Amino acid sequence: MSGASPVDRVSVNGMELITFEGCQKFAIHYAMRDRIKCWEHHPVPRALRGRDRLLCHDYWLGYSANGRDWLLGRSRRNDYTEADEAYGPTDIIAGLRCPPRRNEETILRLLLGLEVTRLETGRIRAGDIARLVAETPFPVYRPLQHCFPQGPEAWHELPVELVVGFRVSEGACIQGGLFYAFRRDSLADAMAVLAGPRQDGVLIHYSLVVREVIPLLTCVADWPLARRGGDPVRRYAASRCVRERVLLTLRQQTRQSSGMFGGPRYFSPTTLWLSVSGFDERAALSHWYHCAQALRRLRTGALAA
Repeated sequence: MSGASPVDRVSVNGMELITFEGCQKFAIHYAMRDRIKCWEHHPVPRALRGRDRLLCHDYWLGYSANGRDWLLGRSRRNDYTEADEAYGPTDIIAGLRCPPRRNEETILRLLLGLEVTRLETGRIRAGDIARLVAETPFPVYRPLQHCFPQGPEAWHELPVELVVGFRVSEGACIQGGLFYAFRRDSLADAMAVLAGPRQDGVLIHYSLVVREVIPLLTCVADWPLARRGGDPVRRYAASRCVRERVLLTLRQQTRQSSGMFGGPRYFSPTTLWLSVSGFDERAALSHWYHCAQALRRLRTGALAA
């Protein structure tokens, strides 16, 4: 296959990327689209937002039930509402078969990279695809037991990522470097940050987010870490739980808000809150108490250090 001519599909590292540019595009398109079971709307990743032509469209990522077939579609921006029967893409622009991992963020970046190449050069060549694959590696997520071995046994084998996030006071701001400065590999290290002195104008939280699989989560127990319960468990919509895939969040919180937008007070002392998800209310409560006991011990160790 010549690297200088447009191609329908290219196999790289066991994956097959489809461009829908060659003579077989319609046959490939219909064969794959019949296998797609779900379409999800995705914003353009921050790294690609400088491409004005990308921002003219809404992008959709569709996948098959077994996770082997993926399609990237698009529609004109704001041409849809969730109540529309035609909710979803109007054009299919790229596809992927047999990715090494079911990682939506990486697959989206890879397929949008094909679209960027098409917009910038007018066509996609085999060499372009090989370059994109080399520049877009699939991350490897370790089982939860590596970053939170004290967690519920049912969670131990789930592939997770420990994600840091921030809530800012009015007048404060965050920069990209802050995410790197506070990134941690374990909840023990995260607790050392959260139990320490507060960063002025910023509240920090850490979440254990499940990757590559979809846990069945419908309820969340949310209380101060030092409290032993009393309030009802919050029930989330199933679609939100599936989308967020958050098992646990440990966060700093202030008692009062301030400013026009109700942000946290700039210098107020914080308390630690723990949110834990579960299949139902009973599981959420059970997991909350289990995690709270372990995290209280980690907090005691962090304060004594």
